[in-house]
Amino acid sequence: MMVNPKMKEYKILLIGRFAIGKTAIIEQFIFQKFPMQYGPTQEAVSSTQCIIDGETVSVDILEITIHEYARAHSIRPEYINHAEGLLLAYSVASRISFNEMQEIYQHILQIRGQASFPTILIGNIFDLGYDREVTFAEGNSLAEQIGCPFFEVSARDGTNIEKSFHDLIHRIRRYVKGQNSGVTTLATDAHKDIHDNDDYCCSRCITF
Repeated sequence: MMVNPKMKEYKILLIGRFAIGKTAIIEQFIFQKFPMQYGPTQEAVSSTQCIIDGETVSVDILEITIHEYARAHSIRPEYINHAEGLLLAYSVASRISFNEMQEIYQHILQIRGQASFPTILIGNIFDLGYDREVTFAEGNSLAEQIGCPFFEVSARDGTNIEKSFHDLIHRIRRYVKGQNSGVTTLATDAHKDIHDNDDYCCSRCITF
């Protein structure tokens, strides 16, 4: 599907450790289904369209995997500088994937030379409570340190997947508006964020 040249485009980085369900998160967002089979991904771009505030927008999602041997410094600076927003993803069943989030975020700020950046922190696979290694309170505390909203999500049943992406686009919009007006402060309270408005997003997205 061709993108209307007048359509607003948003470029999002989805970053996290290998095997925490990043590809499944993207599949759930775009197709509203859980992939039964998928292989490991190092870098991959997915595109879709969705409706935000009654406006159809284009969304490019670059999935980046952090490997044990290559940590945050392996993320290409051009990817970081080209992005407009960040989804930091970990698995609630993996303590090590959670512990890497702060390092990744700080690395991105350093590369961009900024004090803040539109970000959402998500803990995946919250429905697998019996494997939980990271509590909700820990995720929420980290989000408060970073200064961003936090959601526990399920790539399997779609819980909070769409909300996470749409909230990030709203934060990107507010951030750009703030830059244009000389103010770049981002809201830090997820509960006061734009998703409090039940009419802010659509119920499904249009793939292309």
